[in-house]
Amino acid sequence: MLLYCTSCGESFVAMDICPYGHRLIPQTPVAPQSDSGGCVAVALSRIGIIHRDSAIVASALDACIDETWDHMRQTCPHQRRDRAGIDGEQWHINTIRIALLRDGGKYYLKKQFVNETGGCMALTMVNKTYHMYLIDGYLNKSFLRVKQGSKRSYRQFHEGHEDREKWRHCVSIKGNKLFCAGLPDKGATTRNLHLSDTGRPDKNGYMERFLRVYRIIENNM
Repeated sequence: MLLYCTSCGESFVAMDICPYGHRLIPQTPVAPQSDSGGCVAVALSRIGIIHRDSAIVASALDACIDETWDHMRQTCPHQRRDRAGIDGEQWHINTIRIALLRDGGKYYLKKQFVNETGGCMALTMVNKTYHMYLIDGYLNKSFLRVKQGSKRSYRQFHEGHEDREKWRHCVSIKGNKLFCAGLPDKGATTRNLHLSDTGRPDKNGYMERFLRVYRIIENNM
């Protein structure tokens, strides 16, 4: 069993104490695995976008894949369908936009700036603005778990693979809560992102870096 040092942040095998004398605790794996599919549908459902049931959200997204694919083939006739989406697993951002329109256009997506270091300044304001966001990025292999209203924290580990691309993951934010398949249904405090002043997660963050960030805006028209 792997043990984790709460002080120096290292992992050790079959040792009762850290070489530096710090206390060790068992590593705590946390779902999802890094290659689990459908994370977009889960992230959207947890904040009530399209539907509260992630399977229904996934079906709604699947139904929009062919329309996105048709649009893609107008400029690139040999484009593969999986670039528009893979049923039940992943979806191009335009597929998500179409699904939102088919759901009555109650919400739309506005892309936010992500800097070259993988940070997003807009996310540093979530505790003040209470906006909703959909975030695509890379999971950290472990993160420092913070609970709402508590100063105590502990390290949790994601299960995953050596292939970096299989650590791609999608999460959502509503207010000051972070949502995804690997967190409780009620969400977790956005403090688990451990953002720097530039909006980039540090080494303790739930995500390693952001690739794309979209603000989910209610359409009042």
